[in-house]
Amino acid sequence: MPTIYQLPIQQPAMVGVNPNLKFAVFGDNLATITAAGYLNSVNLESNPIASTDVLQVLYSFNNVTKVGTYGIFTVSISNSGVITLVAWANPGDVLLPVVSGNLASFNGTTGQIQDSGIAAANVMLKNAVNTLTGAGQIILAKVNGTEAANAVTASGNAGVITTSSLTTAGGATYVITWTNTLITATSVVGLTIQGGTNSATNNITFKCVVGAGSATLTIYNNTAATSLNGTIFIGYTVF
Repeated sequence: MPTIYQLPIQQPAMVGVNPNLKFAVFGDNLATITAAGYLNSVNLESNPIASTDVLQVLYSFNNVTKVGTYGIFTVSISNSGVITLVAWANPGDVLLPVVSGNLASFNGTTGQIQDSGIAAANVMLKNAVNTLTGAGQIILAKVNGTEAANAVTASGNAGVITTSSLTTAGGATYVITWTNTLITATSVVGLTIQGGTNSATNNITFKCVVGAGSATLTIYNNTAATSLNGTIFIGYTVF
């Protein structure tokens, strides 16, 4: 059951006025209160909700300390009557939650700022001359990834992909689907071996076929009679 300390209450002066401003206090967090059907699980007979309502809410409210997080929400009601609270975003606001030390990016075209998911410490700033303007800088994101079940996600301009423990037979290949949102169909990708637990052979080569947002990375074991016996650290660059 939801933890609701105060259902959306209407001010008397707001009766018949649209949009109708209401106030509520919820003990649950943002993800919980914005889940579809959150308010359908309680009796709203004495406090009906309309799609024209605007709710001022204290959520994640501690009933002992009387402290919560303030937010404004609009109301969406489906044809089947499912109520969903939608966090109101003012153009230029920040979409929460965010991680300390991460870079910011724009969420769509409204001007709202969000967490990019890339730590500033993993960004390399390289001075470079722009061939058009004669000046500028290139920002390179460094992101690592660990492969499992023939798939890895590492969306950076550079980083290290750690494979699973490989047992690829001599003369055989191991194919990885690599998700990287910075890769395009015209990207140039560089790959190199940077270590790993594999000690059977270093007679290994790579092929990388790029696409929009992903690439197919093929590892070739070029030693005919020796199987791989561990992980491979693959350093990559994407331009």
